[in-house]
Amino acid sequence: MTPFVRKRIDHAPEHPELPDAVPHRPDPGLVIIGREIAISALREWMAEIGERAHVAVSSIGKVKTTLQMIAILLLLYHAPIGPLPVYAIGVVLLYIAALLTLWSMFVYLRAAWPLLTDPSSH
Repeated sequence: MTPFVRKRIDHAPEHPELPDAVPHRPDPGLVIIGREIAISALREWMAEIGERAHVAVSSIGKVKTTLQMIAILLLLYHAPIGPLPVYAIGVVLLYIAALLTLWSMFVYLRAAWPLLTDPSSH
């Protein structure tokens, strides 16, 4: 977990649904950023060889981005709204977005794999 995320959790209101008993939770932000870098490089390379259509934006990416934006808003607000645990919902949405991130990366890599393994396309 990054220091920024740890600081946000430490200074957030108490959330019994987010125990500190799980010290090694993966940081979904790192997964999302790493995928964005990898897929941006893949798209750039595919555009250079004239095959950008193989890695066009999919509906998975649109859902992923929407979930990320909602999660960020909820994490920034973090105060419960009545019985609604806003912060916990934000964390869950961010993890779902990270899973969609990995799924969409797999879809992009699978679409580009024939070109990645073809020596004549390098």
